[in-house]
Amino acid sequence: KECEEEITKYTTAAQNALKAGNEDDARTLIAKKQQYESNLVSYKKTQELTHANADKMRQMHDKLVNDIETLEARRDAIKATVASAKAQEHINKIVSGGDKAKSSMESFERYEKKAEKMLDAATAEAELNAHTSAASTLADKYTSNGSDASVEGELAAMKAKLGL
Repeated sequence: KECEEEITKYTTAAQNALKAGNEDDARTLIAKKQQYESNLVSYKKTQELTHANADKMRQMHDKLVNDIETLEARRDAIKATVASAKAQEHINKIVSGGDKAKSSMESFERYEKKAEKMLDAATAEAELNAHTSAASTLADKYTSNGSDASVEGELAAMKAKLGL
């Protein structure tokens, strides 16, 4: 805008110099005006380039923002996929752990049955020993060759001696 004002100013001054009959001053003023016109063309080209660069920068910015949003969406999708995979792995471990638990339960049941058999065998043996002990005790009573009778005889002798 300033450049255009200077061009207008020097054009008017050159015209006034010609009207006054001073061609040399008019030439100097026209030369100065032409410098401003040349500067104006250069400024307009610079402005156009700057505007074009600003448009390109804006487009690049918009593209980068769009790319960032796309990458963030992909990152979120990848995170969700990883979380899903980890959850599936956890479920797989639980399921395989269930198989191990089943195997452990079967093993436990086998040991329980084995322990019950051992207890049953020990109980049967104890019962057999109890019957054997009672019979053995009876047999001892009648086969003691009168050792109990000798005790009874000695007890009667003591009573007689003491006068009881």
